[in-house]
Amino acid sequence: MANGDYLQAVYMVGKIVVPKQRNDSSWSPPPPGVLKVNVDGAFSSSRGIAAFGVIARDSSGIAQFWWCGKVKVSSACAIEAWALRIACNSVIEADYSQVIFESDNQVVIQSVQGRINCPWEIYTVVEDIKTWAKERNWSFTWAGRMKNKAAHWLASYSISSCSSIQLGCIPLDFDSILRKDCNS
Repeated sequence: MANGDYLQAVYMVGKIVVPKQRNDSSWSPPPPGVLKVNVDGAFSSSRGIAAFGVIARDSSGIAQFWWCGKVKVSSACAIEAWALRIACNSVIEADYSQVIFESDNQVVIQSVQGRINCPWEIYTVVEDIKTWAKERNWSFTWAGRMKNKAAHWLASYSISSCSSIQLGCIPLDFDSILRKDCNS
């Protein structure tokens, strides 16, 4: 990624199959042929750090990729917007055509949808996302925290840890979250 000193990210590829039993308070799969990307941000003003989590899954619940890392921003809203921007950039680089993006931040989602006046602190990030979305078959939806647990775990892990998740080494906590996402 070309975000210089402002971004430290870890790219992860996973193939975790989850059972198909679900209810309304958990993550739900996209239609066949569509990728669903969940994003979340974590912000600690007292520590002056922010982190993001991004996970993309297909209609079978198989994780296609995930990211987590830290970004230098000044607010919780800004990290949520950056998480979505990073997810969009990842999808462009991986050349996925049909994508549903989900976030548990209503301000960011409604700003991207053009339903509210965008806060100034995320304006340029949101404009990047809107520009990319015009050329693609993307949709942006709000999902409650219970539907966004895997992305939340990645963001929380990243903000609280100095170490990164190594490729091919899936922490048991994360594996458990992915499985519970589909079964709770």
